[in-house]
Amino acid sequence: MTTDPTANVAQTTTLMRLFRVCWALLMLGFLYAALPSNAFAATSNCSTSSSGSLTMGSVSVPVNAANGTTLGTPVQLTMTFNCTNVPTDSSGNNLYVQAGNLAARDAADTGANGILFDTSIAGIALKITASPDQASASACLRCGPNSTAGFEIGALDRTCTGNGNNRRCTATITETFTAQFVKTGTVTPGTVQGLQLMQFWWYEYGTTASSGPMGTALTLNGGARVSSVGCNVDTGSQNMTVTMPTVSTSALKTQGATAGRTRFNINLSCQAGTTASITFATTNAFNNASGIIAPTTGTGMAANIGIQLLDGTASAAVPFNAAQSLGTTPSGAWAVPFHAQYYRTSSSAITSGNVRGTLTFTMTYQ
Repeated sequence: MTTDPTANVAQTTTLMRLFRVCWALLMLGFLYAALPSNAFAATSNCSTSSSGSLTMGSVSVPVNAANGTTLGTPVQLTMTFNCTNVPTDSSGNNLYVQAGNLAARDAADTGANGILFDTSIAGIALKITASPDQASASACLRCGPNSTAGFEIGALDRTCTGNGNNRRCTATITETFTAQFVKTGTVTPGTVQGLQLMQFWWYEYGTTASSGPMGTALTLNGGARVSSVGCNVDTGSQNMTVTMPTVSTSALKTQGATAGRTRFNINLSCQAGTTASITFATTNAFNNASGIIAPTTGTGMAANIGIQLLDGTASAAVPFNAAQSLGTTPSGAWAVPFHAQYYRTSSSAITSGNVRGTLTFTMTYQ
């Protein structure tokens, strides 16, 4: 029996071609199976429907405030993130928002439990916390976009309509940010400048890379003033009584005559380098410009005798309702001197009795 070698070769060639076709189809099946079920779906697109602008109030830093002390009133801002063309629930993948491209952080920032941003004012940082997902400046695979420093917000809540190929989903999530100034070191007073704090991206877990940034960023509006209190008023000077000497009515013979000059100090505890001023006021003024308190009337009170306030050298009257410069504050204890004296306010007869007056003072620092 003989065989035809040509036929065998042809048959073998046909089988090899068939094998190659089958192998190619099999590989195509594997490649297709490896793609996610929504690989050909429309790309998700996210935006925020709310403002990202924070406006902070001005703050004063108390004397000897420890580093870490929060200052002023915290400000809250809620941002809502909305996404369209979201994969259907059947894909098993979730959509997340990522905060990144963070502004420069303060040297005291630890990267967790909120973020401390540099405000460019020495000793003052802006602390940002967030809820329900805490703000942080961590660098990890799912922190900021493309594994940069930031934090993740999500997963977004999906709402879907339709069936089959007509099924469409949207997603939304809200995040509330809280901002507050924090003392982080020796404070130099100044005005806070505007600052972009962070931007926002989105991604579908396990399917897409980070997309964005969204058009709205979280920003800090400028204009907040940071000042140092400069001094604390010692307890004994907060509600002080100045006792003046007893004098004879003969010492006050004419209108405008003065007697019984008495020195007193307003005692303060200060931090160095702040420009201070003081303003005195009374509800019972005889002459504001000359710093004279009107006589107090009533049983047992001297008639036509008021009290005049003088400066530390006793050479000039201290007017009411006008700020008086005290210069630059020293470091530590500071006794600011003033004087009080009796002042005859009228040419009418004076009578003996008690003399009483009340003043309030306000310290201002720059």
